[in-house]
Amino acid sequence: MYWCSFFDNDENFECVVIGWGKTPSGAASKIIEMGLVESNRAQILHIPPFKYPMFEPHIYIKLSEEDISRLFPDVPMKRVTK
Repeated sequence: MYWCSFFDNDENFECVVIGWGKTPSGAASKIIEMGLVESNRAQILHIPPFKYPMFEPHIYIKLSEEDISRLFPDVPMKRVTK
């Protein structure tokens, strides 16, 4: 499971989408292929298995900065949005 932060061409944060993949780039590619995002610029972080239950309800949903702050208050935004 991977946390994929997507950015536009000017490096502005667009959204986060959590997804599955055998590799980080595989997870991001699947999200792009699904049409959830238009950008192919992503910062990708591995989510450790013991944290899956916290993130699984939010797989393949576009999350804004507000969503992230509300759903995951312990995740530092600086790391999420560059």
